[in-house]
This record gives sequence, C-alpha cells and structure tokens, in this order.
Amino acid sequence: MKKVLLPLLAVMLVLIMCACETGADPTTNPGTTGSTTSTTTTGSTQSTTSTTTSTGATASTTATTPTNVTTPVTTPTGTTPVVTTPAATTPAVTTPAVTTPAVTTPAVTTPAVTTPAVTTPAATSCSHSWQDATCKAPKTCTKCGAKEGSVGAHTEVVIPGKAATCTDTGLTEGKKCSVCDVVTKTQQTIPTIAHTEVDVPATATSCKAPGLTAGKKCSVCGTFTVPQQTIPALEHTYGEWSLGQEATCNTYGYSVRTCSVCGHEDKEDIRPTGIHEYVNGKCACGYEIQGTKGLAYKLSSDGTYYICTGYDAYKLPSKIVIPPYYNGKPVKECVGNGVVDLFDTVKEIEVSEGVEVIGRMFFYCNGATTITIPSSVNRIHGIGISCKNLQVAYVNSTGWALGTKSVDLSNPTAAATQLKKYNDGKWYTR
Repeated sequence: MKKVLLPLLAVMLVLIMCACETGADPTTNPGTTGSTTSTTTTGSTQSTTSTTTSTGATASTTATTPTNVTTPVTTPTGTTPVVTTPAATTPAVTTPAVTTPAVTTPAVTTPAVTTPAVTTPAATSCSHSWQDATCKAPKTCTKCGAKEGSVGAHTEVVIPGKAATCTDTGLTEGKKCSVCDVVTKTQQTIPTIAHTEVDVPATATSCKAPGLTAGKKCSVCGTFTVPQQTIPALEHTYGEWSLGQEATCNTYGYSVRTCSVCGHEDKEDIRPTGIHEYVNGKCACGYEIQGTKGLAYKLSSDGTYYICTGYDAYKLPSKIVIPPYYNGKPVKECVGNGVVDLFDTVKEIEVSEGVEVIGRMFFYCNGATTITIPSSVNRIHGIGISCKNLQVAYVNSTGWALGTKSVDLSNPTAAATQLKKYNDGKWYTR
C-alpha cells in the first residue's frame, strides 16, 4: 500500500504548489488616484491519473486541483496593496480499493526415482558356484542363490520347413529358443502347388463290364482333374435255354443260357415238382408214404407182395391213401372186398406208385371227387372206380383200352367221366 500511496501524495503536493504559485503581481498605476485596480488570476485545472498494476489487481488514483482559484488584490490610492492569499484547499484524496492479488501455488512434481538394479552382494561365507546366465535368469549361484549381471540371449535352434505339395500347404524354415521355446523367427505358409496332370486312357465297353471315357489325373496325389465318365455295358448275346439242373420233389432246379461273347451264364429257377419218386416206398428226399390207418392187407400166394383188401373200420377218413409198401414188402394189388364202397365220407383217393392192379376197391364210393392213379397201374376193373360224383382222375400213363376199344385217359376231366361209368365184367388195360 505504501508503494501506491506515496507517489500519489507526491503528485498531489506538486499540484498544490503549482496552484499557489500561479497568479498576477499587483500593479499600481501612479497616474491614477483613488482608483482601485483589480486583477484576477484564474488558475487552470490539472488532472493527473496514476495507475499501478501488480499481479492479479489494478489500483487507480486521481488527484484534482480546484479550478478558478482567484486571489483578489485591492490597492487603494497611496496605500500599499494587501495581498490576500486564499486558504489552500486540500484536494479530496480518494483511496483506491486495495485488491489482494490471487496467489497461485505452483504444482510440485516429484521427480521419478529410478531404483538401480541391485546386485546381491556375495556372502563372504559362500564360495560361489556360478551357473551360467540363460534367457530366463542371470548368472546365479547354485549354493546361495546370489545373482549377477543380466539374463542371457536365446539359444536358437532351427524349426525345419516343409515343402508344399498339390494337396497340402508348406512352411518356411523358422527358429525358436531351445530353453524357453520362444519363437524368434516365425514360419510362413507356402501355398499349395499345381497338380501334375497325366492322361488316363479310355476303357472299351463290353457286355461283361461298362467302359470309361478318357480322363486326366495328378501323378502325385492321384486326384482326377478331368473325371472319367462311365459308358454303360453292352447287352449279352445269349443262346438257347437248356436244363442246368432238374428240379425234384422239394428242391429247385434251373435252366441256363450262355453269352457267346463273354461266356456269362444267365440262370432261371425251376420250382420243385412236389411229386415224390419212390424206391421201395421211400422218396430220395426222405419222404415215405404212410398208408391210411385201418386198411386191411393180405400176403400174396407166393409171399412176395401184399394185397390191400379194404378198410376194416366202420368210419372212414376223408382221404384214402394206398401205400407202396407194407411190412417191408411192396403193395401191388388193391382189389377190395366191397368194404370201402358205399361210404360217402371219402372225398379223395390216392394210389401210390408201385401198385399194379385196382379191382372193386372203390365201387360206389359216391362221395369221392378226386382220384390219382400212378403210371405203375396196368389194370383197372370196370366197376372199380364207379363213383358217380367223380370230377377229376389223374392217370399218369397212356395206351389204355376197355376190352378191345382204346380209351384216352390223359385228360383228368374226361378220364373221370370215363372211369365212373358202370362197366361190369370189363377191365381197363394197357
């Protein structure tokens, strides 16, 4: 504050002094008596502005000297003039507002302190056994663990590259550290190379196998770059059908034809016949005909075969089977004694192969509709099969005659019509 006020006060004093010194000396006119001379001195107004600036604030002080200060001087005639000095007016001093400057405290930055690497001092009592520095650790004492220096460089080893092929990408050679496995040189991928094409010849087609068009493939990996197209096989050139294997009563046979170009055999099945072929009452398939239970037999006069004489039971089954053998001897005659006839319960009659003669066995067996006569039969009595409802008769032989007249028994329906006629005293023979 003192620094500000002192200059202001000095300026104000200078102004006051100037104001006091400014005026006209009184003049006496000797030629004039009794007259009064009035001299008026007018001071000029002075204004001084002083501005002092310090950090953060500005102070302004203004000193004003009063205007028109007049000092009248009256000089009477013959009288020494009296000079009246007006009272000095102290100018109003305005004390400027004092503004305390803002004090900004500068930020204090603490400098970073770098801690130097500390080397573990060797213990005076340890005779160090140093292990060489590696890429993982500096030189280290294996006894006390003391360390010196810095870590070592990587121990590089080569990572082998791989050549690219047409199917797999390759790799350039790389490097890595054998200690810590850090890769120091990265392997780069090598793109696959093009296929090495070779021609694949066409294959001719035939009736035995299809053919192929020409193509191309890679000689390295075998991939076809131009695929081969299949040519359909030709048709076989077959000859006539011939019997390859004959069917039996319970097994399939087959017919065969052969291709004249490639020799391929084409086979066609023949269904089983269902007809047994008996030898001593047994078929080769193992089937043995069992005669209907209840039939009666008698031994021939020479004792070499049996004769079926009828049925010894009152109630008859729906099917009558005359067997080819009985007690180990063949049955050659089926003559009957009138016991079987007149019973309507019988619907089907089957005479086995080996029987040679059919007598009056089935006379008036009116319920029967079907009869099977084997090729071994050569004589049938005229009324032996006089069944009025007979519809079919399977006669497995030809060359029949009734007396001296030839008859055709090859058609089952016509044969049934013929055999059911009443022809007493006559025999069908062949």
